[in-house]
Amino acid sequence: MASKRGETAARADRRLRACSRAARGTWVDVVDLLKGQGQRGVVCAPLSAIAEAVSAPVGLVVELASAGVLCGSDNQGATFFWAATHAGMRGDPVTLVDVADGPCWYCPALVVDDHSRRMKSRASQRWCAAMKGHKGFGAPFASNGDAQPNERKAVTDPEAGARVCLEMRKAGVRGSDPKHPSLLAAIAEGGTLPMFTAAAKQAARNGKGFVWAVVQVRAELEGARRSASRARAFVAETPE
Repeated sequence: MASKRGETAARADRRLRACSRAARGTWVDVVDLLKGQGQRGVVCAPLSAIAEAVSAPVGLVVELASAGVLCGSDNQGATFFWAATHAGMRGDPVTLVDVADGPCWYCPALVVDDHSRRMKSRASQRWCAAMKGHKGFGAPFASNGDAQPNERKAVTDPEAGARVCLEMRKAGVRGSDPKHPSLLAAIAEGGTLPMFTAAAKQAARNGKGFVWAVVQVRAELEGARRSASRARAFVAETPE
């Protein structure tokens, strides 16, 4: 959408540069008039009334209309279709200006900019409504080492942390903490001594520390759980 909006503004800028200096000066006042309308960028009035409203000669406003900076008609209404583009794909066209008859003049760049602003506002409101009452997600599984153990999975063996730390020190990882919350969480989630030993050896080879090794174990456990869940879902969906 941003790309198409920028293209519309650039096209308007090129057309404005083709006008005389006096017409370009008049355009500043016309833009202020268009911005103050009920539909931003659209005014349902003839060119003579627009010129009178900005205290400019009618010829200068006509010059802006002839250059395509100001689009519309004095008696046949106006219709403006616009389609957003994203990643080279063009979306469905939408009608931004639709006046059947009578005088109507508009600035495409202002109309498109106002439409984009309103779409963003609506998207923001929908997001806020969807997040209302949302309590947030828990800490990611592969955390920075501060994740707490699952309350439903407490470590029953008080010496488990010490045994794991001893094996990790033998594997080359220093600075371990038997009571580290992420370590206790990994043990409660099913981490075994061989898993911690393998992670510690990998951490020592890569120059990483204790927390990194624990996170690796938790990530491995999470991957195993996800694979098991997908396997159960596959079995449940397979017809007999």
